[in-house]
Order: sequence, then structure tokens, then C-alpha cells
Amino acid sequence: MKWLNLILIIFIMVNIGRAMPEKNQNEIIQELNQVKRELAEVQDTINKINKQRLNYPLDKNSKEIIRRTYKEFLPKDIMELVWNEYIYVFDFPIVIDGASFLGNWNMGGSGVAFRGSSDGVGIEVGDTSGDYGILVKSPDIQDVFRWDKRQRFRTAFKLDFVSSVTAYTSRGSQDDNFSYGFKINDGTLYGYYDTSGNSGTSEVTTEVMSISGGTIYTVEARFNPNDGKITFYVKNTTTEKYEQVGSLVSDFPLGETTSSNLAEFKVTTNTNADRTLDVSWFEYIQKR
Repeated sequence: MKWLNLILIIFIMVNIGRAMPEKNQNEIIQELNQVKRELAEVQDTINKINKQRLNYPLDKNSKEIIRRTYKEFLPKDIMELVWNEYIYVFDFPIVIDGASFLGNWNMGGSGVAFRGSSDGVGIEVGDTSGDYGILVKSPDIQDVFRWDKRQRFRTAFKLDFVSSVTAYTSRGSQDDNFSYGFKINDGTLYGYYDTSGNSGTSEVTTEVMSISGGTIYTVEARFNPNDGKITFYVKNTTTEKYEQVGSLVSDFPLGETTSSNLAEFKVTTNTNADRTLDVSWFEYIQKR
């Protein structure tokens, strides 16, 4: 901009020099003021253009441009992306009469009772070592949920006691050729996967953290079939953020595509005493 000002000043001075013999002082001043006004208009135009440019590092004006652009276009784009490119499920088991569930949740086990609770559904196993209970989500259209697509799930659980107990919160089930998620064994939370049902690797775990009885834990696991990596997260109740706590690299999908079961909750008592696993919801998203 400085070079433009210099050219205009030289132009004014040259023209003033030429006009001196022919024009009086008032006319020269009027012409000079006119040139100043025109110069101000040019400067204003340049300022407006600069305000429409993005500068990096982002200044206040650049941030405002981005904010308005996102507000105008991003909500629609996000909805289109999710609707066309992803499958999303948020589900929760509901006990009807202690013996059946709504929403294609199937139950099984030995020495087990299912009950409604303030934290969702309680899977309560009896007072004989080896008693177990299973709650499995088995969708009617099973070819929708696949192993060869990028995916992740979230869920929450609570155990009344964490000693002498083994529990799972999983994507897939142990009856499938593949499952992954979280395992609880005697007060320790693990990330795990199991591909033994498809002539792969038997259960592999990575220790995540120690847990306590009577506490709700919210967990997340992400699976990338391109490299077999599974990443595990636990929600920090102070920051409300999911923090990565471990990862494993599996030998799946091993040619597998469709999934028989979407989710599984399982608890087994390893002593002659009752143990209860409370669960309430299962959230899942997958690339189509």
C-alpha cells in the first residue's frame, strides 16, 4: 500500500506543478481534496478485501470468517456425512418381567437372575462358584454390523464386588469368531480381544487400571480393521473426557465380514458368593 500512496503523491505534485500558472490556489486545494477522497476510497476498498482474507496465525477477523462459514455449512454437512456414511446405534436392555427383554437382547447362564435397577439391568449370579450370566444383543439383520469396517463402542458398568469375579463388556460375543472390549478380573480392568473362534489368537489382554466395587465406569474401545489395532479409553469423571489407557494389535478380521452379535455383557462368580454386574446402555458407530 505504501508504494500506491507514493505514486499518487508524485502524481499530485506533478499535476499541481503543471496547473500553477493556470489555476488559482482555491482550485488547486479543491482538486487536492478530491484526490485525497479518492485515495481514501481506494484505501477503504483494500481494507474490505483484506478483511475477507484468512491470515495465519489466525487473527480475530480470520476466526470470525471461519466461525460464520462453519455455522452456515457445517451442520448440514455433518448430518449428511453421518446419515450416508455411518451406522449408529444407541441401545439399552429393558427388563419386562425378570425373564425377558425388549429389543432383541437375549439372556442365558447358570444360577443367574436378571432384574431392573436404578443403574439399568442387574445381572446377578448365584452363590456357587462358576455361576454365570450373559446378556447378548442379537440384531435381526445381522449383515448390517461388520468386522471389516472401522468402528467403536461405548458403555458403562458397575460391579457390586470386584474380588473373585470375572466380567466382560464386549463388542461381539465369546460365541462369535471375534470379540473385543473390556474384561474385569479380581479388581483389575483389562482391554482384550479374542479371535480363537476363527482359528486365530486366543484371548489377549492389556492391563488398564484397578477398579472398585460400587463405582460406575464408562469405557470406550475403537477397532480399525485396516491394521487390526484396538484402542481402549476410560472416561475421566473429573474432566469428563475419554482418556486413552491402552491398545492392542489383533489378527482380525481374518476374512470375516458379518457379525452375529452386536454386544455382550457377561459376569461369572469365582467364589461361593453372589456377584452382580449392572449395565444400562450400549453405544455403537460403524462405517458403512
